[in-house]
Amino acid sequence: KAIATLGPDSTPPLLPSPPPPIVGPGGIPPWWVLHNVTPAGPGKDMGNSTAISFSEEQQKQFGIDEDGNIIDPAKHAKAIATLGPDSTPPLLPSPPPPIVGPGGIPPWWVLHNVTPEGPEKD
Repeated sequence: KAIATLGPDSTPPLLPSPPPPIVGPGGIPPWWVLHNVTPAGPGKDMGNSTAISFSEEQQKQFGIDEDGNIIDPAKHAKAIATLGPDSTPPLLPSPPPPIVGPGGIPPWWVLHNVTPEGPEKD
């Protein structure tokens, strides 16, 4: 009931969602980026853009198709192992989680400019 008395002007407008990141499955870059492998095939004309491709030699070496999709997992794993540990970049630390309510929006007291008066909690 107290929120209703604040009026509609106390709720800020919703912000637009950021565009999704361009990453591989599972939210990580594709294997060739993680292992510093440069696609050496000719560019593929996709109409309004040009896509990468892997050379015939790379396809045989890594057990992949021209788009970099793994078609022979055993051959791929063996080829990646020969690149050595230096080919994999270190993991970055995770950022702290944002302070938001359910659904990714700020808590109600932030949306309605209410300052909590209770003691701090750990």
